[in-house]
Amino acid sequence: MGTAKVKTSGFASALQGIRQNSNGSPATPAKGERTAKSTDPAYKGTKVFLHSETRKLAWRKWEDEHPETPDLSDMLQALMLEYLEPPKHKNT
Repeated sequence: MGTAKVKTSGFASALQGIRQNSNGSPATPAKGERTAKSTDPAYKGTKVFLHSETRKLAWRKWEDEHPETPDLSDMLQALMLEYLEPPKHKNT
């Protein structure tokens, strides 16, 4: 089985910047150590209600396109960052 090429979006670097510990170090745990967003003060828990079919379809697409970040909160974070980006104007 060949390796699939992963397409990244323009806000990938912003997402990587957010995925850091509150002290600025990368959020990569030491061997045997686990980090959790629930204990990081830079994150705040948010409850959302999504239609189950919409969530399922979106989640499958996210897992296919972003296998390196299989986390629902990462998907929502990326969508919110994209929403916050200033609109791009076409050169006409």
